[in-house]
Amino acid sequence: MPVLDRQSLEFISRSAEQTRRVGMRLGALLQPSDLVCLVGDLGAGKTTLVQGISAGWGSLDPATSPTFVLVNVYRRLEGTNCSTWTPID
Repeated sequence: MPVLDRQSLEFISRSAEQTRRVGMRLGALLQPSDLVCLVGDLGAGKTTLVQGISAGWGSLDPATSPTFVLVNVYRRLEGTNCSTWTPID
């Protein structure tokens, strides 16, 4: 197993709901210009994590699998402004 640096996070989830909840907590912490990189095999739970991140971030849009597209854009309202979060596959 590789050693993680200070900026990396590794977690073990036992269910899709746990993965979604971790994503929600992470999404609530995201700041402008933050970068989140996800690595995992097909079916590893990346989309479930992104669904949680989007919900925690306050997205107006449902999160979908990025497997068959290059870019998904998610929006949220901030007062009268609209911010975007863009996962790239």
